[in-house]
Amino acid sequence: MTALVGRDQTHLERSGVRQRTLVVDCAGVRITDFGIAPDERDALVEEGRRAAGEFVQRWRASGGV
Repeated sequence: MTALVGRDQTHLERSGVRQRTLVVDCAGVRITDFGIAPDERDALVEEGRRAAGEFVQRWRASGGV
């Protein structure tokens, strides 16, 4: 798991990548938690929707660059 996270962080440091990246707060849920409860899943989906809305607003405000 550490290798995956480290590789992701390295990629995010590349020029322009972070501006094109949607960040979803998944605190409390690990990348290997495959059996989460329905309420946890629903909370993650809602957080994803919120993050997507913020991303689109930022993208539009920046002219999509």
